[in-house]
Amino acid sequence: MKILLLGGNSVENKNWLYELKENLKNIGEITVHEYSHWNENNKKSVDIDEEISRLQKFGGDLSDTLVLAKSAGVVLTLKGVNKKRLSPKACVFLGTPVSWAKENNYDIETLLEGHQTPTLYIQNKNDPAISADNLKKILDKNKSKNKKFEMISGDTHYYGDYKKLHELILAFINNL
Repeated sequence: MKILLLGGNSVENKNWLYELKENLKNIGEITVHEYSHWNENNKKSVDIDEEISRLQKFGGDLSDTLVLAKSAGVVLTLKGVNKKRLSPKACVFLGTPVSWAKENNYDIETLLEGHQTPTLYIQNKNDPAISADNLKKILDKNKSKNKKFEMISGDTHYYGDYKKLHELILAFINNL
C-alpha cells in the first residue's frame, strides 16, 4: 500500500516524519511530504491551499494512497477532501489540532462534514490541541461513517510511541 506522511506545522516535524517512516517501513511504500515553508526562512506557517495543490501535482487524487497525517497535516487533508481536491483511499490522523485550526480560521466540524473516507483517529488522552475525550465528542456529533477512534496515553502533542502507532495503523490497514 502507498502511504503519504504529512507532518505538523513546525519544521521540527520533519525529523519525526522520517523516524515514523523508518518505523513503518514494512507496512508499505512510504513517501514523506515536506512542506515548502520548512525550507523558507520568511514563512512561519503552512499554506494549506499551496500544499493541497502540491499534493495534487504529486499524486493526483491519492485514490490509491493512505494519508497518515499529524496536526496541521490533518487540517490540510480534511480541507482537501472537503473541497473535493483530494480523495485518499483512507486516512490515519494523529493529534487532530482543533485549537490550532481555530487559531488559523479552520473549523474542524465544518471540514468533517461529509467526510466519508475511512479514517482512524489516534489522539493522546490529554493532547493540549484537544483531549481525546473532546475530540471523540466532536467526531460522534459529526456522525460520519467509516471512522475508528483510538485514545492512547499521553499528555503532549508528540506521538513517539512508534510501536503502538505501528500496531494500530497495521490493524486499521488490514481491516480496509
